[in-house]
Amino acid sequence: MKCLLLTLAMLATYAVFAQQVTVKTIMETESRFKDRNNIFPLVEIEGDSKNAGTINEYLQKDFLDVKDSSIQQGSIFDNINPSSDDEQRTALKDISFAVRCNKNRLLSLAISATGCGAYCEDYTTYYTFDIKNGNRLWLETLIKPEFKHLLLDTLNALKKSLLAKKIAWINDTLKTEEPWKSDEDPAYYIDMRRLYQDCLQDEKKDFSFMKFCLCQDQFYIELDRCSAHVNRNLDELDAFGFYFNVSAWRRYFTDYALQLVQ
Repeated sequence: MKCLLLTLAMLATYAVFAQQVTVKTIMETESRFKDRNNIFPLVEIEGDSKNAGTINEYLQKDFLDVKDSSIQQGSIFDNINPSSDDEQRTALKDISFAVRCNKNRLLSLAISATGCGAYCEDYTTYYTFDIKNGNRLWLETLIKPEFKHLLLDTLNALKKSLLAKKIAWINDTLKTEEPWKSDEDPAYYIDMRRLYQDCLQDEKKDFSFMKFCLCQDQFYIELDRCSAHVNRNLDELDAFGFYFNVSAWRRYFTDYALQLVQ
């Protein structure tokens, strides 16, 4: 009897984890600019509208600045659309998304857009959810506290390696004895080198502002680029993204994280 109950419990647990998750697309054409289509993901979880609603509400609030979806009037895109007919630039445009992982309890999405203020700039935000409860996962939930320094040290070392290679390439470029082409400027490379030398001193002490997504076999972490908008033109490396195999790091995972990657 005990064996039967255990088997039934295991089957029930598997049924929860094996819920079918579908990511559909919301698409709307802007009323004032017919050539602009806004799109956004819509998560559906078979037999679980509550947690699907929790995930959708979180995404809309976080990315689209929807204040309260329960009382939202009109479109979820209203806060990113132009405020007047003569305003050609939106707060966000060219939104796209990709499903990075959809397996068992894990759903990871990458949502990209062009954000516009004084200037326009492309960016991507990563989201990973536990569909069992609808909660967003953070890097802090992945690694046991006593081993966080190992991941931070690894990330800092990988970033420094890329920076050192780029600085060496710049030094070789500046040493060239060949005449500079008309469209090349040594000062550009000197400023770029200074940018990366300063960035070498910036070591990550915690997981703040790191982008992150998780799947059963690997996880991805992205560190901010070295440049701000004012010197963006000097930065040829952009953001620092690194993939890690779960199998190599699972010994450092929290019990909760191990359940997620089963």
